[in-house]
Amino acid sequence: MKTFRWDIRGQGKINIVLLHGWGINYNIWDAIINTLSSKFKCYIIDLPGFGKNINYPFMNIKKLTNMLISKLPKNSIWLGWSMGALIINYMNIKFEKNIHAIINICYSPCFIQKNDWVGIPINILQNFFNQIKHNYYKTISQFLKSQVPINKFLNNNFILNNIIKNLLIQPKPSIFTLEKYLNIIINIDLRKYLSKFTTPSLSLYGELDMLVQHRITKNINKLYPKNYSYIIKKSGHIPFISHPEATVQKMLLFIKNVIKN
Repeated sequence: MKTFRWDIRGQGKINIVLLHGWGINYNIWDAIINTLSSKFKCYIIDLPGFGKNINYPFMNIKKLTNMLISKLPKNSIWLGWSMGALIINYMNIKFEKNIHAIINICYSPCFIQKNDWVGIPINILQNFFNQIKHNYYKTISQFLKSQVPINKFLNNNFILNNIIKNLLIQPKPSIFTLEKYLNIIINIDLRKYLSKFTTPSLSLYGELDMLVQHRITKNINKLYPKNYSYIIKKSGHIPFISHPEATVQKMLLFIKNVIKN
């Protein structure tokens, strides 16, 4: 049996578990991990089939969430970006008592466009998948650069280039892995569970994000009273790279309130 691996950074009393998004490994967190690990104990996860767990076999979302909750510390704060947040919220259905709080970044309980829901047209995802199959490294690099507007005052071009370098030195995930996780994004719809959730939750959105549009916050907040949503100005789908200080500031304030209560 393959060993499931993760990295631990920091010595804080509060545990934070970080899950990356689709197609990308845990190096995506490089812009904020030093700040977070200076205050918390961070468990940085590569999902099965990515990064350090490139050879760990894919498992369906039910088995995946069972495995994650069994291996990571109980009562942690779970931080997820995009698909990573979807997996965490799915886990919250069954294991809510084991999750202290959730921080979502650019997350939707239903990523796909529906008649009654603002989401991603499925053909957009399929086209992106086809581009990744043709040239993984080029497509991921172009996507990341498209989501992080260059700002010389924030020095984010330097930060982004380093992140891309660290992301892409890892072995690329297989087409099988990418397709299986894409099916999770396409098929999982958590909207009916929102009204049942009681876990404190922070959801951060990018003002300019066209994949997960912040318009969904009204519906989410109405259904999920313990969720607080905040829109980060002038940011796209990866605000923790384009606007790391604003992103972390909101996280820290949320965590402070959660611990206080």
